[in-house]
Amino acid sequence: MPLGINPPDEVQDILKELNRWAAGEAGLFMSLEAVEAYWNLREVMGKRPGNGDSYLEQQIENIWNAIISFRSAIRRDIGVMHYADKQKLP
Repeated sequence: MPLGINPPDEVQDILKELNRWAAGEAGLFMSLEAVEAYWNLREVMGKRPGNGDSYLEQQIENIWNAIISFRSAIRRDIGVMHYADKQKLP
């Protein structure tokens, strides 16, 4: 399990930037798996810290797991796009 995470106010800033990113062109190209991972990440990042001004260990673990799932899904999407581009070459 990770040792810690950004402070809650920074996590909220990151969540806002993530939402802006997904609302743009990136959101048009995400697979269903990536969209589901994105919504899960939004959910866990959007919860209030359990210790008032800091996250509970379980919240930290949930955020890290959601980050890992989202990044993995995005990596797969990028891999599929690169593969599709290669298939178009003569």
